[in-house]
Amino acid sequence: MRDASVGEQISGNALVWGIRLSDFFIVAISWALVAAGVVTVVRAVLVVVCAARHRRAARRSLRPAAADAG
Repeated sequence: MRDASVGEQISGNALVWGIRLSDFFIVAISWALVAAGVVTVVRAVLVVVCAARHRRAARRSLRPAAADAG
C-alpha cells in the first residue's frame, strides 16, 4: 500500500476536523435546546403562580365593594 500524498493527507485531516466540529455543534445545540426547555417550564410555572396570586388579590379587592353595594 502506498503512502498518502500531501493533498490526500490534508483532505483527510479536513474531513476529520469537519466531523469533530459538526459533533461539537450538535452537542451545543442539544444543550441549548435543553436549556430552552427548562426556561420554558420555569416560565410556565411562574405564569400560573402569578395568575393565581393575581386572582386572589383581585377577589380580595372586590369583596368589600360588593358588600357595600348590597
